[in-house]
Amino acid sequence: MREDTKEKILTTAYTLFALKGFESCSMNDIAKEANVNKASLYYHFPNKEGLYEEVIKGILESFYTRVSSAVSQESTPHAKLYAFIYAFGENFTDNRHMAPLMLRELASNGANLSVDVKAILLRNMTLLQSILELGKTQGLFRDSPVFVVYLTIVGTMNMYTATSKLRKNMRAKSTISGFDLGAKELANEIMQLLLAGLSVKESI
Repeated sequence: MREDTKEKILTTAYTLFALKGFESCSMNDIAKEANVNKASLYYHFPNKEGLYEEVIKGILESFYTRVSSAVSQESTPHAKLYAFIYAFGENFTDNRHMAPLMLRELASNGANLSVDVKAILLRNMTLLQSILELGKTQGLFRDSPVFVVYLTIVGTMNMYTATSKLRKNMRAKSTISGFDLGAKELANEIMQLLLAGLSVKESI
């Protein structure tokens, strides 16, 4: 029963933090929305900072497991890079609150991210680095700044996922393409754009 209550609190907090942000979301808000008393909330999470960290860590750990598993199943640099991109796209699609949550953190320059959470983010970047290094070793990719490539992938996925209502509205009033891509289509587009920049050009 206690575990069920804890999970309910985490799920509720995840939603509220995404919708309202860390600063604007109170423990009272979470207790009320989760339909638990404050004593139960504080039993599991003595403070908002600890609750926020567990929410973020849980989501990012799940992200990393999914992405690393997808990458490990491929052998070539191109296939690994696509698996990395597509797995991120699926993650954001399946976790609709993650995009606004991470965009809030980016806007605050990671003000509420703990050392442990930043370490998980670095693991994702290190995984991408290993893919780019493999491609460079095989003469397929040029030397590129890993963080810029990472931001290109994750930033695009973040923004695209977070703007679903805006894209739907703009699509109805415009002939511009790209407003209604699925996760796989978006991954393909990002992959093609990255390959255009990463691929080693043949000398003429």
